[in-house]
Amino acid sequence: MKTGITLTLLAMALGGPLAHAQPSERALPGNASEHDIKLSLIETGATMSEQTLKCGLVSEKDVQATRALHRKSMPGHLGFSSAEYDSIYTRALTSFQQRWATMSTQQREQECQQLHMLNKDSH
Repeated sequence: MKTGITLTLLAMALGGPLAHAQPSERALPGNASEHDIKLSLIETGATMSEQTLKCGLVSEKDVQATRALHRKSMPGHLGFSSAEYDSIYTRALTSFQQRWATMSTQQREQECQQLHMLNKDSH
């Protein structure tokens, strides 16, 4: 599994340049409560997993394995039930898929190029 890619990209997204993978504004320094930061971690994880899949950096199997691992460990660590985690994850995934569907081919290619450069730089 390419967990290292996903974790590196997730870490970069939390403070990085990718427009479609940034945490919500409520989780930016000065605005964030602990709860908001925890929500943002789940949202960003869902978004990054789907974006790395769309851009060919990971397989569907990798995404499902990572989600299963996070679903098992994250709710307890973050103070959410599994049902709450699933709901947050699904909302973020749906939101990303809707944004991705409205992007032009050129915009998608640019997003993927950024991810591929980040992946290359992380090795």
